[in-house]
Amino acid sequence: MLKVNSEAIAKRKLPFPEVQEYVLRVQKLKGFSQSKLRDMAKEADIPGLKGRQRMQASKADTVEALATGIYGPEQAGEPEQGSGGSGEGSEEAQGQGEGQGEGEQGGEGSEEGQEEGQGEGDGDQEQEQEEPPDMPDIEKLIRNISRDEHGKIEHPLQEIPEQGIDEGAVKALIEKHAPAVSGDVTVKILDKEIKLKKKAHKQFKILLSAVSNGLKVWMPGPAGSGKTTGGNMIAEALDLPFYCISVNGQTTKTELFGYMDANGNYVETLFYKAYKDGGVFLMDEVDAGNGNVLTACNAAVENGQAAFPCGMVKAHEDFRFVAAANTFGKGADRQYVGRNRLDAAFVDRFTFLSWDYDHDLERTFTDNKAWLEIVWKIRNNIFQHKEQDVMATPRATINGTKLLKLGINPKDVLEMVVFKGASEDVKSRCMNGVDLGTLKGKGK
Repeated sequence: MLKVNSEAIAKRKLPFPEVQEYVLRVQKLKGFSQSKLRDMAKEADIPGLKGRQRMQASKADTVEALATGIYGPEQAGEPEQGSGGSGEGSEEAQGQGEGQGEGEQGGEGSEEGQEEGQGEGDGDQEQEQEEPPDMPDIEKLIRNISRDEHGKIEHPLQEIPEQGIDEGAVKALIEKHAPAVSGDVTVKILDKEIKLKKKAHKQFKILLSAVSNGLKVWMPGPAGSGKTTGGNMIAEALDLPFYCISVNGQTTKTELFGYMDANGNYVETLFYKAYKDGGVFLMDEVDAGNGNVLTACNAAVENGQAAFPCGMVKAHEDFRFVAAANTFGKGADRQYVGRNRLDAAFVDRFTFLSWDYDHDLERTFTDNKAWLEIVWKIRNNIFQHKEQDVMATPRATINGTKLLKLGINPKDVLEMVVFKGASEDVKSRCMNGVDLGTLKGKGK
């Protein structure tokens, strides 16, 4: 799978033709052997890829460095075809020669040469079979999502369906990394525009584009980040009914698929209505659900039809499925202790879009800037000290603002919306550097 640095592209604000050129460079560079790529990096004198760094860099990192425009593959001729000594082992042996040339002229050579020379040993008889893929387009760039070993999205990119890609898709990628704007939000979905009358989360444009084009999206994010609101806004934007159910370990298959009563009549559910008649269905707290029950949704989510107690039902063309969670479905963590590890087959049916706190959006929740800064500072202290017993979510911003307007003492407000019975030690760490005196002189 093609791996690209989306944030670098976005920050450089590349126009559409230059993004295409970038992708072409990556594709062509992938056809060269590792030793050839190292030679190109050495010739180009790329910062961060010198000496030992160049010898230890992975092929993917070397390709990325070369493709950013510092050095174009057109200067290197055609890719090697993997014949003769171009295999993995011979590449590393060439690396040994290069390392020895750059190091000391002693019996052991340079450390770089020795490390690379050990390589894969018998690789001389193996040929590098990797060939450049077919002509790429911007869709391959935007649809790729890579995650680290902990499931965190490293390069969250918009996923676009097969129907078509235009310059608006690239703009969406760029706007994802730009600050959110106030006022109306306009989202372009292929050949039409959708306008929202309220300020939206910084990830909403990507969410709307993905959901409106049939992708099932899983939104992992902390409590109070606006995941449920985002699902509701999707329904408003698409002018579809909104259905929502919060699941937990006691949620049964019957609550999702319905049942036949004693008179032989089918009792419908919200999931059934959305599936049959169309609408946005939000499965909230999905990572708290029973994994065995949720796997019953696999066919419904993936195949466009599902078995309900009343018979086989085909999904409506306007059926949209969104899941909200505090985790990636890999089980409980230090804060969300009630979350379950879900079946991989169920999780794999979703596209993941991280839904973290949006500071620009949170600013619109209060007219008390001093209180907002206090909440943010406490939140940062909680993160720094890895506190498990307290949270300072945007709900604290909203509810604290209301309580302060009622004239309640700031210390009491903090106890009500943040600390909630936490120990004095925890409070002390969370209040490090916090001055309540900024709240119009009340408390300290």
